[in-house]
Amino acid sequence: MKLSTNKWFGLVKMLAPMILSTVNPRLAPIADKITYGIEEAEAIKGASGADKLKHVQNIALDAANSINAATGKETVDKASLNEAVQEGVDTVIAVLNVKKKSDVDGNK
Repeated sequence: MKLSTNKWFGLVKMLAPMILSTVNPRLAPIADKITYGIEEAEAIKGASGADKLKHVQNIALDAANSINAATGKETVDKASLNEAVQEGVDTVIAVLNVKKKSDVDGNK
């Protein structure tokens, strides 16, 4: 049984913000934007994993820049943002892959 794209995106929307904020609390202010980036990146036909990650990192950087500009201070630490996003995205994908595997194995 294959996890449908709609179901996968539903899981991303539900779980990713919680996972991202837990894995790295510094991502909490932009977790929703990273989640959107993951969904958008997954929809890019033919993109490599590295290309998808870069897409998500660019969206996260844009969000961080907006938040920092609006607050007038570095609310989101941009210096370590790419690494934090990579760790967060890796964790989100790993959790969703566990769910996907359990569905395939019939352990729903």
